[in-house]
Amino acid sequence: MSDRLHRVLDIDETLADFRARDVAAQVQRESAGKADTDADGRALERACLRAEREGPAGWAQLLPRLTTHLEAKPQDAQAWSYLARARAAKGEESEALHAAREAMRLDPNVVLGHSLSLLVARSLAESGRWDRVAQHAEAALASQPGDGEALELLVRALGCQGLSDRAEATLSILAQSLGGSRAAALAKRLASECGRAPAGRH
Repeated sequence: MSDRLHRVLDIDETLADFRARDVAAQVQRESAGKADTDADGRALERACLRAEREGPAGWAQLLPRLTTHLEAKPQDAQAWSYLARARAAKGEESEALHAAREAMRLDPNVVLGHSLSLLVARSLAESGRWDRVAQHAEAALASQPGDGEALELLVRALGCQGLSDRAEATLSILAQSLGGSRAAALAKRLASECGRAPAGRH
């Protein structure tokens, strides 16, 4: 009986060793895959930064690589953001919006950058989603403070949400940077668009 027990114990130890080796190999494969993914992500990010510097021609050259990357990794929110930038650089606004929406669906905190934030804010303003317009206008202003279009969108969003104190303060900034006549025209637009207008200090 003791021989049989020893054999059973030996078999159990052997199985445990196989399981441990299998788990270790799986962890090693996953670690190697993560390292490859991280390296791919960094290489893609460097290529996108280069494309950003080169402008539309750089983005056009990078577009096939982005498309291939997203076919393999459709859950990569940052790559969708890069694709949106590439599409916007080529003047393909509807495709850029689609890619930006996909990036935001996958990661609500994804960084879109100035031009995409404005594009998304304009699109949301058309459908009257003022809370989201304010969010994207503020994101655009974070990367380019004092941008006239972002300030206008923010004033409209705040005014239409009934946040008149903040709308007035933003309208005052707009009047200082772009002139009182533009701010006055925006105040009139707000009155008709939202049924209210910030008093503004021009």
